[in-house]
Amino acid sequence: MVSGKKKAVVATVPIDGGALAVNPRTNRIYIITGIGTVAVISGQTNTVTTTIENRDGPEQIAANPQTGFVYATDTDVDTVAIFNEKTNTLLTEVLVGNNPEGIAVDTRTNTTYVVNEIDATLSVLTP
Repeated sequence: MVSGKKKAVVATVPIDGGALAVNPRTNRIYIITGIGTVAVISGQTNTVTTTIENRDGPEQIAANPQTGFVYATDTDVDTVAIFNEKTNTLLTEVLVGNNPEGIAVDTRTNTTYVVNEIDATLSVLTP
């Protein structure tokens, strides 16, 4: 963790991870781990508080602080997994285009956008 005020490393959390998302409202960090789960880290204590199991291997991740949902793309099965931030559980998986790579959330409209690499499309998920 890097402090915005000090511009220095203030904590190191051991985790085998890749993509990450932050929810500034809850001060939680979501990291896709090397074993295909989503690690939940408390930004207050800089510790892993739990891991969320996913049926498949997530690739990219985004959090929506307005709705409390976390979204993870899975390129193996062309889906977006939607997690409940309060219960740290998988709610559902939505089929999107071929090989979903990038993901972003518009918190003003609560719309989630997913770029699908192979079929060169944009999937739009509404609340």
